Amino acid sequence: MAHHKGGGSTRNGRDTAGKRLGVKKYGGEAVVSGNIIVRQRGTEWHPGKGVGMGVDHTIYSVIEGRVEFRRKDRNKVFVSVLAHGTGGAVAGMTARGKVGHKAATPIAGNGGGTHKAKATIGVQPGAGAVTGKARAFGLLAAPEGGKKDELGLISGVADKTEHVLNEHGIFHFWQIAAMSDADAEKVEHDIKFNGRIRREEWREQARELIAGKPPRAKIDRDKL
Repeated sequence: MAHHKGGGSTRNGRDTAGKRLGVKKYGGEAVVSGNIIVRQRGTEWHPGKGVGMGVDHTIYSVIEGRVEFRRKDRNKVFVSVLAHGTGGAVAGMTARGKVGHKAATPIAGNGGGTHKAKATIGVQPGAGAVTGKARAFGLLAAPEGGKKDELGLISGVADKTEHVLNEHGIFHFWQIAAMSDADAEKVEHDIKFNGRIRREEWREQARELIAGKPPRAKIDRDKL
């Protein structure tokens, strides 16, 4: 009897992208709100100041600044983001995952000492913060400061959707958070999103991320 070997199958009928776990931003690297620093399962790295941790233990920045890895508390490694202008000993993690220390940087006008100002939770002004008077919605020709926010932290925004938003001039959480109903309706019409911004609560999620809250749980994809 002839036999025919059947072809392999994939879950849900499609190939699923790998998890791509590990350190994404190393010690001393500049980040903006929403940047993923460590993607992990479990807590090999722990959240410190200026970061948030999602339901799958991914650590992401909630402010603009520089990444710090610091070993403390029974040899646990804590990940923090120091706001720009904040001094102190910056623990830099190399590409091999080893922790080293850089000398503290003296701050002008501080008697040659190091500045220990506490990092403020939220998006800094250079990254499109909604601080003080709220900014009005508008499209941009390029990301402010040359760095866009990780819009994929919004549940419902996949990689392709984020690319479409960027092409349309939307790069930051503050832009989505600042949309009025009319703004959202126009953007939905222009890029054929069919009510998704309002239906999936992108504006509410963007405001939560700006406020330093963790991203909402995503069941349908491996994006944090």
